[in-house]
Amino acid sequence: MRLSFCLGGITAGNMLLWFLFQGLILAEFGPGIETDALFAALAFPQLILAIANSSMMHVLVPFFSGESDMVVRRNAYSIVLLLIGAFASFAALLHLTAHLWVPWLVVGFAPSAKSLTVSLARIQLLGMVFAAISSVLLSVCHARHKFIRAELAPFLATTAALLGLDWAMQNYGIEGAAWLYSTRSILLFLILLPALGRPLWPAFHLVRDIWKSLKLLLASSSYYKSDQLVDRFFTSLVSAGGLSVFYFAQQAHAAGNSVIGKAIAAPMVPALSTYWKTADYLNFYKLYRKRLLLITGVALTCYLVLLLFGEFLLQPLMDFKRIDASNLQQLWLSLALLGGMLVGGSAGLVLAEAFFAKGDTRTPAYTLAGSFTLGIALKSIGFIGFGMPGLAVATSGYFLIYPIILYILLERSLRKLRKPVPSLVLRECKSR
Repeated sequence: MRLSFCLGGITAGNMLLWFLFQGLILAEFGPGIETDALFAALAFPQLILAIANSSMMHVLVPFFSGESDMVVRRNAYSIVLLLIGAFASFAALLHLTAHLWVPWLVVGFAPSAKSLTVSLARIQLLGMVFAAISSVLLSVCHARHKFIRAELAPFLATTAALLGLDWAMQNYGIEGAAWLYSTRSILLFLILLPALGRPLWPAFHLVRDIWKSLKLLLASSSYYKSDQLVDRFFTSLVSAGGLSVFYFAQQAHAAGNSVIGKAIAAPMVPALSTYWKTADYLNFYKLYRKRLLLITGVALTCYLVLLLFGEFLLQPLMDFKRIDASNLQQLWLSLALLGGMLVGGSAGLVLAEAFFAKGDTRTPAYTLAGSFTLGIALKSIGFIGFGMPGLAVATSGYFLIYPIILYILLERSLRKLRKPVPSLVLRECKSR
């Protein structure tokens, strides 16, 4: 429990800094064309990173857990080298073709706004490469139970980027802010790199089995993680500044998910993996249920605080001349209607991690893909019928559907396995 509080504190500080980083950009330029272009430009690089990071963390942490230090380092170096080649090539391709794919992402933007979005998207691609590699380094830290180190690294990187943000915006405008996003990713990689220790000669054949678990997860993730592209498409059709406000509200809930998830869900993964590998299904079940109840309770409490005191807590934003009362009201409404992201997203973290800990990537992948398909329909209906509020409610619905389905499937799969082994029960009775 002490570890959870410590991790929660560090992660909360990190998310607060990251929230402040993006909030200062929004306050400096105000919700408008420039911030819309910046946050839209982040969409595709963030999609690639979300696919890579979530998929690799879920697979690599159980893969590294329980292995010797030498094996972990050799496998990690092998994966890092493969990722450098893959993501550098992909980033170069995206950079060259940005003028083709970016306009389709923001169809509602004016030509000048589309051109600015293309320029800002190209800046983000450099950071995408380093952030993807950092996911492997974070997996190594988690597998070695070095959770504090894994959370301190992004805290330090964000702090450094935040210190340079005002100078960058004053001298280079919105492009300066875009460069700071990439700079943060590079700093994160440099801070985490010593975790691998002395370089070892790669053994690519040893990581071949990872691909079997990873390929389905990557394929499904590339589908259901594209929800942010759907959101950018719809919000680009509203008036200037609407995309920025909606994105900011989504990032607030994502930050909440990250804080709660890393404090409650992440520390249980190595233990769950060990329980499963040793066929200790009863303790597997007890630990997963305990964390599920805890994370859901914390998320619901945070959402209740948002509903009761959200408008009051957002009042300091009025001190910035670029933020007016209508922006504040729109932001609070978006936060309230997107509450399903916080509650459902947090519960889904524990449920998905439980599946991954027992080596099942197929069930979460298919469940998330199916839920996302329904989510697209809900978002289309919601936006066409009610605009951004309808889009927010539909997004909440999507985030609540998939954890319910995962819970039913996980409970069904553990129903028989969680019964105590008879020999263990007899042994415990004799000891008494």
